[in-house]
Order: sequence, then structure tokens, then C-alpha cells
Amino acid sequence: MRIVFTEHALRRMEERGVTREDVYEVLGEPDELLLDTETGRLVAVKYGAGLCVVADITEDVAKVVTVLINSNLERLVERRKRKGRWAPWLRRQD
Repeated sequence: MRIVFTEHALRRMEERGVTREDVYEVLGEPDELLLDTETGRLVAVKYGAGLCVVADITEDVAKVVTVLINSNLERLVERRKRKGRWAPWLRRQD
């Protein structure tokens, strides 16, 4: 899968000290994959890094829209799950 970055994502990454390698790691080996129910975007979470990568996913491209850093990521994720904003990402079984 090809990974591309929006200008917004690149700005946020620079502001937050996140590298492309960090993003590749989160997308490649996430601790949790969620669906943002309002936008339909993938949210890949890496708890140890305190990092979320939000991306639009198509068949062959992951378009990184933004990155979030939070020192208490577990709390953020649980709060958004409780409110119904983020739900488990269900992969289609072929």
C-alpha cells in the first residue's frame, strides 16, 4: 500500500516532532485500528508512542490526513469510543 501525506499532516508532523518513519510504524504495526464514524477515516493507534495517525484508505493508498499526539492516549481513545465517535475497524474478509 502506498502512503501519501496531505499538507496538513506534514505541518502537524513538523509541529509535533513526528517523522514519516513514526507514521509508517503506526500504520504498519498499530496497537489498535478504529473507524472515525463521522468521517469514515481510519485511526491507527500506537499507545507506547502516544500517537494516532488518521488516514483516508482506498484499495491501494493510505492518505494521511493528520497525526495526534497525546500523553494520555488511552483516555482520549476511550472517551471517543464511549461517545461513539471511534468504533472498532472491521476488515473485510475475502
